[in-house]
Amino acid sequence: MTNKNRQNWKSGNTAIEFALLSPILILMLAGAVDYGQEVYTKMQLQNGVRAAVQYMNATSDSANINAVIKQASRLDGALIRTAFSSYCRCATSTSNLPDCFGTCGDGSSVGHYWYISAEFDYVPLVGYFSSQAQTLKYSLNIRTTQ
Repeated sequence: MTNKNRQNWKSGNTAIEFALLSPILILMLAGAVDYGQEVYTKMQLQNGVRAAVQYMNATSDSANINAVIKQASRLDGALIRTAFSSYCRCATSTSNLPDCFGTCGDGSSVGHYWYISAEFDYVPLVGYFSSQAQTLKYSLNIRTTQ
């Protein structure tokens, strides 16, 4: 075999190896991009809920929480579901109290709490295991001074 024939044979091997490995590499890259997009979306959802907590601390207005979460998260507002509740409880108890006045059995004051949560339906770019939407959730329980 001449040197020219060996060189052509080696370049043919390289092309075959690339053709066999490129689909696997492309799938790995697509999976990494998809995972990164999901993590970024979850962070945006967290930012929205945190902005709602800051808004509540500043204004005590629970009517606009949905709008604050949707605006701060910069996600598709039609896919975000939010929930808000306000309740009172003693620090040493697990049950809610009917009102926020008075003192607890141990003499401490009653705590006022807010629960804010948001859910977002994330649709993967590449459906490896499932092409269905995954629900990303984030919630905060905050004790307030109000």
